[in-house]
Formats: sequence, structure tokens, C-alpha cells
Amino acid sequence: MPKKAVIALLAVVAAGCSGGGPDDEQVKQALYDHYATAQGGAELRKALDQGVGVSDCQKAGEQYRCLVENKALGSAIPMFFAYDPAQEKWTFVRQDRN
Repeated sequence: MPKKAVIALLAVVAAGCSGGGPDDEQVKQALYDHYATAQGGAELRKALDQGVGVSDCQKAGEQYRCLVENKALGSAIPMFFAYDPAQEKWTFVRQDRN
């Protein structure tokens, strides 16, 4: 890979990772992208905007582990997210159900 291409790729990754892990909106967008359907997209967007909180994103290998809180239930589930440089956005990987 040419040196300029490597530098450009690193710049894209760095831009997506600014401040470390994903922020609140990036986590919500990743969850929306993973779970939305054509019929339920609007309802899911509203639920994510109003009923979901994101905190404590910590690096876990190549991914970030964030606590995603369901405000209505008062519970939080650890979920993992990874930055996809091809799409230039954070993506949902899995949830941790320990």
C-alpha cells in the first residue's frame, strides 16, 4: 500500500476515533443501523433518542465496550462497538450478557 494511502486511512480512522471511543450519538446510530427495519425505523429512532443513555465507553482490544442504558427499565447492558473505516462510522458488534 502506498505511503499516502496509509496516511489517508489513518486520518479517517483517527477522525472516527477522536476522543477515543464512540460518543453517545455514534452508539445510537450504530444501534439504529443494526436493528432498524423499513417499518420500525421511526419508532426505533424515537426510542433511541428519548429512552437510551450511553456511558462508560472503554477500549476492549480493537473494540469499545459501552454501557447502554434503557431509561424506562432502569437497566444497562454492556455492548461492544467497532469503528469501520470503510463505512467511516461506528458499528454494533455484540452485547455482553454476563
